[in-house]
Amino acid sequence: MTDLFVVGNGFDLYHGLPTRYIDFLSFIGNWNIFWENYKNIESGEEELQFSVRLSEYNELIPETMMDFAVHSGHYKYENLEFINAHIDNSWIQYFLKRQLGGTNWIDFESEIYNVLRLVEKYYSEFIPEMRKRKDIPIKYIPRDMSFVISIFENKCPDGYEDLTRRTLDEHSLTAEEIKKNKRLLLETMKSELDNLIRCLRYYLFEFVTSIKIEKYSEQIKELSIVNLLNFNYTYTYATVYGKTKLNQHHRIHGDCLEEDMVLGIPDEAFPDTLDYIYFQKYFQRIQKRTGNVYKTWISAPDFRVRTLDDVPINVYIMGHSLADSDQGILKDIFLNDFVQKITIYYHSQLAYEQQVINLISMFGKDYVIEQTGKERIIFEKLEEPVSGMIR
Repeated sequence: MTDLFVVGNGFDLYHGLPTRYIDFLSFIGNWNIFWENYKNIESGEEELQFSVRLSEYNELIPETMMDFAVHSGHYKYENLEFINAHIDNSWIQYFLKRQLGGTNWIDFESEIYNVLRLVEKYYSEFIPEMRKRKDIPIKYIPRDMSFVISIFENKCPDGYEDLTRRTLDEHSLTAEEIKKNKRLLLETMKSELDNLIRCLRYYLFEFVTSIKIEKYSEQIKELSIVNLLNFNYTYTYATVYGKTKLNQHHRIHGDCLEEDMVLGIPDEAFPDTLDYIYFQKYFQRIQKRTGNVYKTWISAPDFRVRTLDDVPINVYIMGHSLADSDQGILKDIFLNDFVQKITIYYHSQLAYEQQVINLISMFGKDYVIEQTGKERIIFEKLEEPVSGMIR
């Protein structure tokens, strides 16, 4: 059996790519810098990959947008036009106004989850309570809930109503009207999420994957032939380390080359309703056909069980926080009898501690103590990247 290499967003960050959630927001916030320069350059350079200026911490900055514009001949105009037409996307505006403190993709997904929980509370608790009071609920609505509604209601179709602005009672507002109102809001949120994902796809495809990568990891270079389980939307491993040691590649969350990117909330969210199914990762994986090929890499054929002759699998994980939004997939790996050893790379003491905390949250302290004690799970510090290209 071939070893398994699992990569998350930290893998791209290690190689100097601006794939943080805040980089995408910075890209949107500085879009006009690119757009104006792009339109004023008659014939830009068309290099396949090129260098751009980033911050000391490889963050996207205004100068990056100017460097992107120089290569105007590189981009597909329709993709740029789509981004320009959706700068006012409701989810993007929500994130910009919230100014979240996190830096990883998981923060996008966590905040989407928070918004949807507010929506569910609004319709299943707040509105029913206001109907009992027979009052105008605008003065009672929590600030976070009001903020969410104010962002999305302008994009809602005819028929949607801000229910907090009129007197509510059981006669003036029926259960069917509440259900319809909720459906219209969620349909708008879904449509806006689809457009957000498309903008994100074009950011990664047109801009991020165009950045020349001039660093690599000796530790990763030394890995034997691997099956790659890629949680990212990019293809950095093949770009940097080549395809000679890459046996199979499973893009579990889709790929910026295709229209199949998955961005959503945990599979276990909202267990008592299907109202939010379009936002859940497992549904998006089914809908976009990203599959579960990785399971065939770590399991025996159905007609037999594991034997002593089976070659054990070594798993290597780099750049994944081990947060519970992907726990279904991670449990398939960590609890698998075929997996002999799991090496988790970390870049800092803080990251190491957070990964341990996330494992404890997912599996419990006894499991983590046992698995690390017998060194089935080990943590290995990442060395600084080597400058240059692999020869």
